[in-house]
Amino acid sequence: MTQVQSTVLAVVCCLASAAMLHAETGLTPNLVRDGGMEVWREVRPEEAQYNSLKKLQVSFDGANNILMPSAYEQGGISVVQREEKDVCSGKYSLRLKAESFYMHFAFEGAYAVRRGDFYVTRFMAKGKGSATVYLTVYGDGTAYTLEQKGTPVPDKWTLIEQRILVGGASPDRIYPRLSVSGDLLIDDVFVGRVLREDEAVQAMSVPKEYDERIVFASAAAAALVIDGKLDEACWNAAVPFSGFRLSQEQTLLAPEQAAFRVLYDTSALYLGIEIKLPDAPRIQEELKAVPSKEDKNADVYSAQHSVEIFIQPPGQSRYIQCVVSLDGCRYDGVALDNSWNGQWTYGIGTEKDRWFLEMRIPAADLKLDTIASGEGWRLNVVDNKNGNYSTWAAVGNNFHNPFAFGTLITKDFPQWRQDKLQAWGGMRKKALDQAGKPGLLFADRLERAANFTQTLPAIAAGEKLDWQNVTRGYALINFIDAVYRTMDAEMMYAEFFQQRK
Repeated sequence: MTQVQSTVLAVVCCLASAAMLHAETGLTPNLVRDGGMEVWREVRPEEAQYNSLKKLQVSFDGANNILMPSAYEQGGISVVQREEKDVCSGKYSLRLKAESFYMHFAFEGAYAVRRGDFYVTRFMAKGKGSATVYLTVYGDGTAYTLEQKGTPVPDKWTLIEQRILVGGASPDRIYPRLSVSGDLLIDDVFVGRVLREDEAVQAMSVPKEYDERIVFASAAAAALVIDGKLDEACWNAAVPFSGFRLSQEQTLLAPEQAAFRVLYDTSALYLGIEIKLPDAPRIQEELKAVPSKEDKNADVYSAQHSVEIFIQPPGQSRYIQCVVSLDGCRYDGVALDNSWNGQWTYGIGTEKDRWFLEMRIPAADLKLDTIASGEGWRLNVVDNKNGNYSTWAAVGNNFHNPFAFGTLITKDFPQWRQDKLQAWGGMRKKALDQAGKPGLLFADRLERAANFTQTLPAIAAGEKLDWQNVTRGYALINFIDAVYRTMDAEMMYAEFFQQRK
């Protein structure tokens, strides 16, 4: 073994050991869009690429457009055809003969790489020949195939799996490319990077101090345009609330957290929800492209990416459900009765790694003349990411459980806090006046309540609040408020029994 060979082997072994430490933390999502084979684009005769592609063995549609899989970018290819009959999964597979078939990146930043990154590639192959994924590394770097399993055979689909390590001094970006000898069918390509230690997402238990489900609605200072942009100043000023739980295990926080804000004026409630979703614009377009036999304005929505809102106004047993999916479909109902159709409106917006839902729910939908500032509202928000549900309130196994909905207060938290402190002043004075009467032993409780009140954190003018601090503050204030309300009830009962003597 030469000195160069020894050095390379040492580097590979060192990097492999480091990468293996992360191997059990999971993988990034598939960096190849839809496995590379489900979405095919049309290359029209007027496009510059058309003349070079028509020299290859390709597939055409009825309008004489050449069909290219979304994964294709460049490479020495002689055969690239869409196969509809012999597929491993989905609608299509790829008949391929190519020296280098590059996998088009799925979203911005998907192929950014660091030294020591460890990749897993998997794909299905069928036919005579060989197929291998290579990583083309840009910057000062290279890639080492540490392991490859599986060999294509002519009569059945076979899993080909590889583990690849990125080394070198300063690699910057990689592109996966599929090299094929012979004529093969390829399907279900997966390229995923092993999560780094600083990226691994763990499901965390819900902290006890955040167990309370509370949201405060801010006043809408100006008319809102319901366009899904959440760009008005009052949205920015409102506190975003979060703390969503996994639907199937509601003692755990969802790894990907949605956030929502609530505004109100006398005519309506407004909700602004932000949902993290990589490559959201593309996913939205793909959902919209799916043919639907039903009226999208009727009570129908996509079960893949959607948001559900449950609202119960003060003093009512009636609650409404409003659902909007990323493709723009909607559903509404009163409890489990979907015959009700409200006048609520919504707008959807997308960015590269998230989507937004903006809603206006008029007072009439809630059987109210006006929306007043106060308490007594019940609310829940459910985030559905491709069938993986998370719920803001711990509702158990039934989303239609209004008793378990969270609390909504149509008032800013600082104003609500100040109102409570002022109310305690009057209740404390009343309790002190009555403390000497038989059976009303208030002295110790009044002292403890006063001392506890002094520990409440102050809110500085213009302070930017977060949902964690608001939730903690709400729980503390509710505790003190219960002490005063209990003493008030005791005085009421003492007066009642005194009158009966």
